[in-house]
Amino acid sequence: MMGLFLGRKLLFILLACCVLMSCEPSVRERPYGDLRLGKITEFLAPETYLKAQRLLLRRDERGWYVMSTMCSHDLSALELKEVDGKRVFYSQFTSSSYDLDGNVLSGPAVEALPYYELYIDQGTYDGMRDTLYARVGEKRSKDWRLPLPMVSSPEQTQP
Repeated sequence: MMGLFLGRKLLFILLACCVLMSCEPSVRERPYGDLRLGKITEFLAPETYLKAQRLLLRRDERGWYVMSTMCSHDLSALELKEVDGKRVFYSQFTSSSYDLDGNVLSGPAVEALPYYELYIDQGTYDGMRDTLYARVGEKRSKDWRLPLPMVSSPEQTQP
């Protein structure tokens, strides 16, 4: 009888440990890879929401920067919604929400949305370097920018 009591107690302790360990916050990251966003001339607006690529691309006087729009808790696609007069990114699966800078407003998410590296390269084989790419997985700080390219006027290119 005492052995059965100890066995049940041990089983209860093991189950409690499993439950407690599974309650740790989940933080997931997107797989590494380069995403072709498009020609740089398509991204002259201050903000472009690239829903298909799940990215928010912005441009200011210092350059371009890009933020993921996938929930850092479970990698679900976030929706851009208006809540109480403010635009937020919202996960319909976890109910996590983020402000437009990627900061967590409500959980279970605990980590802010990541920012990624951008670069300009050829859009076609042997073509001009005129296409913007995001290097997903290469996290950058919110302050990182890809400098805007110098655009020459037609008068400067003529002999």
